Amino acid sequence: MNFCKTILAYLIPLTAFVNCTCAAERPNILFFFADDWGRYASIYAEKDKPSLNDVISTPNIDRIGREGVVFENAFVPVASCSPCRASLATGRYFWNCGSGAFLNSKGSNWEGHDNPMKSLPKFGDLLRDSGYFVQRSRKTFAFTQSHSNSAMKSFGKVPYERY
Repeated sequence: MNFCKTILAYLIPLTAFVNCTCAAERPNILFFFADDWGRYASIYAEKDKPSLNDVISTPNIDRIGREGVVFENAFVPVASCSPCRASLATGRYFWNCGSGAFLNSKGSNWEGHDNPMKSLPKFGDLLRDSGYFVQRSRKTFAFTQSHSNSAMKSFGKVPYERY
């Protein structure tokens, strides 16, 4: 009987914390996506010599990589920048992203009627809708609904855009 009382004496206070939840700290996300990052620049070049690191030093980006996640064996769905970017932004294969995934001399065909990219949720939109501050720079036309149609028109106009 004393044993049961002792067990209950320990278990009852523990039940007071069953409904307590701690808010999980949301991680910061810094996402770099370059057309041709290559294995010769920044943190990737530490294993390969000679490298661009002999000419250009990127200590802050290297530190961010060491403290975060660096993909050393990642693959892309296609070896072309725009379709790859569209695939990454939507989580779909590039051939399911319609003509908006491809650049031509006038930019991407985002306004085309066959473009499912216009209605697909984008990585940047999902983060923004979840309360993240989202900022983009350069060729980010595939990452949000709010961004305009042409990659060629938007490239280089502004140093960054907050949306």
